[in-house]
Amino acid sequence: MKLIHTSDWHLGHTLYNYDRTEEQQAFLQQLAEIVEREQPDALLVSGDVYHYSSPSAAVQKMYTEAMLEIHQRCPSMTIVVTAGNHDSSSKLEITRSLWESFGLHVVGSIQREEETVQWTRHIVEVTGKDSRPVGYILPVPHVYPQNFPSPDPEMKREERMPYFFQTLLDETKRINTTGLPVVLMAHLAVTGSDTTGHTDLIGGMDYFPLDQLGTGYDYLALGHIHCPQTLKGSDGRARYCGTPYPISFDETYPHSVSLVTVESGEQPEIQDIRIENPWPCLTLPPEPLPFEEALQQLKDFPDDKRAYIRLNVLAENYLSGTRFRSNPRKGVPVLLHQAQPPAERKQRGAASPQYPRTQTAIAFRNCPPLLSGDNRRKHGRRTQPSIAGSHESDSLISKRIDYEATTTHHKESGFDRRSYY
Repeated sequence: MKLIHTSDWHLGHTLYNYDRTEEQQAFLQQLAEIVEREQPDALLVSGDVYHYSSPSAAVQKMYTEAMLEIHQRCPSMTIVVTAGNHDSSSKLEITRSLWESFGLHVVGSIQREEETVQWTRHIVEVTGKDSRPVGYILPVPHVYPQNFPSPDPEMKREERMPYFFQTLLDETKRINTTGLPVVLMAHLAVTGSDTTGHTDLIGGMDYFPLDQLGTGYDYLALGHIHCPQTLKGSDGRARYCGTPYPISFDETYPHSVSLVTVESGEQPEIQDIRIENPWPCLTLPPEPLPFEEALQQLKDFPDDKRAYIRLNVLAENYLSGTRFRSNPRKGVPVLLHQAQPPAERKQRGAASPQYPRTQTAIAFRNCPPLLSGDNRRKHGRRTQPSIAGSHESDSLISKRIDYEATTTHHKESGFDRRSYY
């Protein structure tokens, strides 16, 4: 069975209020071209289709038109979409019945009928171009551990998720009499996964051992973690495909979708297909320098090159916003990222929290549209800062003024950008 594994599209995401529609449309167009070229048996979207649980009409239209285009590029392909923690499971399933007419299966939640789990919702038979079965997809949406169904009300919380996954795999084995390959989908964080560039929710993220997802699958198509990786200890069978474009400046790794060939009992063959982003996120300089030196690197950056730029500045004290009112990069959005010298951090003491300052410099020419308050509401995003924002653009919200400073918590390994308002 040949499939394309994607996840974490985060459609509707904005970067410091800059509209990213062009970047998201570029990804969707490239995905359609990949589907047409590869002609896979299945396309998987392992959660977080949208960035906000109430996406705007424009964002939903972008998704709908893209999925129809993708279907037309390979009509025989099965498409399976699950809800992630950013999605509204009920809203994602509103058009479930209609989408099935196009070979697209949407699973937003786990449903029961008379206390029995509807296992058939989570077992999708994939057929090839000759209409013969080639494998099974087992879509499981994002579910909090305590919300997994159990046959016994007294079953412990930590036992519910393993029970669900293993029972689903056992149900599939019962009907899979010809030994076709089985692909399990899940949207969660596996213990030991590489979370580089990923910003946890305040209070941390729930992690689960790989063995809690059961045995009996040939490939595990994971979503939620943004860094692409095949998990250690999985014999090459469990993978995060990662985000198709950067959600924050710290996602400095290549972004891609995974082309996977799965055979029963064999190690999957995995190929990354790079997604090109028209607006890359860059940090200049890579290591913090004094302001004037950092500013010179910004001035030397090619005028005709598109980018979001985070200026990395080393400073003894907070930098005044008045120093940036003469923006040397008038065509590019620029974010000032201020780091404190190691000596100053040491003087404050390891137990003392650090509060450097992050300032957002707004550029008004040749850059993506800066969303106003009304347009932010239309895009489905919050109009007020959120303490519990799960991504950089949630927790640091700039308004259409020259410069706005917000205080962030500093860690020795970098910024986690949790905002304290």
